Amino acid sequence: QVVFPYIGPLLSWTDDAQPGTGVVVTFETSMPCRGTVEYGPTAKLGLSALGDEADYVHHVTLTGLTPDSDVHYRVLDNVGHASEVLRFHTPAPAGSGPMRFVVLADAQDSGGGSESWPTLAASLDAEHTDLTMVVFTGDLAAADETGDWWTFFDGGRALFTRQPLLPAVGNHDHGYG
Repeated sequence: QVVFPYIGPLLSWTDDAQPGTGVVVTFETSMPCRGTVEYGPTAKLGLSALGDEADYVHHVTLTGLTPDSDVHYRVLDNVGHASEVLRFHTPAPAGSGPMRFVVLADAQDSGGGSESWPTLAASLDAEHTDLTMVVFTGDLAAADETGDWWTFFDGGRALFTRQPLLPAVGNHDHGYG
């Protein structure tokens, strides 16, 4: 069975995709392609954005979103795979109300089976549906190795499809751990 997307999607912000009016949707596919995100204010979607390059990892920027509103979306590759329709809520304009976020550090999940990161991420996703973002202060992965990053992103899959991730680099994330 093909798992699609391979990793992700996860949400984040950049200078081009500011909180409230934009988001970057990142996901990985099992083959190089130009990733696409279909999105809209309802599950009927209606809009689409195409990734810039054919690759395995896709960073698709959505802009022009309405602050303090739901956005429904799904990710696609160019050979017919599509994720389920997911939803996130854009933050209200800066200064117009409270923001709820969680601050985490040191997940360092190596995939050995005894780690608590997937359980914590699932709990946060289920119990705190009103978060604006997830701030991670470093040491997301056990080591700066592809498998450890896959383990981290897969363990937080449900959480990161609905809450943007704001990460800081820790020593384990940068190859110094």
